Amino acid sequence: MTAEKQLNNERIKLSAEYYNNLAVVAASTGFIIPTVSLAYAGQPIELKTFLPILVGLALGLSLKWYAAWELRFLKLD
Repeated sequence: MTAEKQLNNERIKLSAEYYNNLAVVAASTGFIIPTVSLAYAGQPIELKTFLPILVGLALGLSLKWYAAWELRFLKLD
């Protein structure tokens, strides 16, 4: 494997790791934390509280999908 391919693979892996970390942050701040805080507060889930949960979950899942999709561009041998 040439140095150019190795460099390209490292760039792709770092970029995928970046998006994966963003997905974890988006899922935790947009989905997990509000759900747990609402459960401890004993408040019912209304539309104004449910919308950010859905957005956080959708953003986390889409970033996770993008990170996995980006890894397809790794150059083997």
